Amino acid sequence: TTDDIQKERVIQYLDFVNRSGKQLHGLIEDVSSFQSIGASLPNELELVDVNLVVDSIIESIQYLLQDKDVVVEFETLPRIHSYKALLFLVFKNLIENGIKFNESSNPVINIEYRKTDDFHVFLVKDNGIGIAPEYHNRVFGMFKRLHDRKAYEGSGLGLSIVKKIVSKLDGRIDIVESDVNKGSLFQVS
Repeated sequence: TTDDIQKERVIQYLDFVNRSGKQLHGLIEDVSSFQSIGASLPNELELVDVNLVVDSIIESIQYLLQDKDVVVEFETLPRIHSYKALLFLVFKNLIENGIKFNESSNPVINIEYRKTDDFHVFLVKDNGIGIAPEYHNRVFGMFKRLHDRKAYEGSGLGLSIVKKIVSKLDGRIDIVESDVNKGSLFQVS
């Protein structure tokens, strides 16, 4: 009937508005995070237990982990002098990207730690869709998306946020290895 067709159109329209609203909210949060990174850092570093940072991320995205049946594995991570809020944003973005851009039936994110003479080195590996080598540098740019927004949600700011934070902490982020359908391995130093 005509009423049923109109109800279906209203439902589709409301679904579209809802999805668009979520995308806009996510974009505003990401831009806000990106802007706030430009603020000056406190003078004093704090001793941060990176295990607790990752635990709090897992708790904050529990719905996503359960929905996609994701396993986040990490060995005993160190306590380092840094900034808890910034480390939270770095790891949260890398973990969420490893989940969002993942079509495996068993998504896995693995975090390892190494200490060098000058740096704390974290390796974040996923079994997601990967990044073609020709795009390795491009993914760190603002609003750079390799896929249609319909295929994978997000603002295109995640890795820009990570890069800006890591640079602000006098570190660097690199893609150690990644290729299409072979997952990604990021190194944060």
